[in-house]
Amino acid sequence: MIWQDVVVRLPLGDEVLASGLAAGFGVTPEAVLVHRGAADFPERGDAKIVCVVSERAEGFRSVMSLYTFLDSHLGDDPVTVVKRFAQAAGTACLLSDDSPDPYSMILIGATGEVVRVNIDVELLDAKGEYHLKD
Repeated sequence: MIWQDVVVRLPLGDEVLASGLAAGFGVTPEAVLVHRGAADFPERGDAKIVCVVSERAEGFRSVMSLYTFLDSHLGDDPVTVVKRFAQAAGTACLLSDDSPDPYSMILIGATGEVVRVNIDVELLDAKGEYHLKD
């Protein structure tokens, strides 16, 4: 099932994404499948977490669409899961803040700090790129 989209500041390799997501969700890296490109959904095999990655040219560089197939989902909220991912992967992430404003998000830093931010409307709408609004 679809879990969440997470926007990642740095472009990361598949191994770093898998190990970071494993830390975030409390599974082994082998239980995470990383797939680049959204053309088709990958065969998940035994994967408990599927991460479909799409890249951006500038700003926050990757969007991870996360799907979970856990038998019993962790009781952790998305901020806690993404905070563990950000710390393990060493990068900042953006996460929806579930507000009605689509340009308001939660920024989770590589060291775990959490702050509400606004995204640059023009760049997101024109180029699909995530940039923090000044």
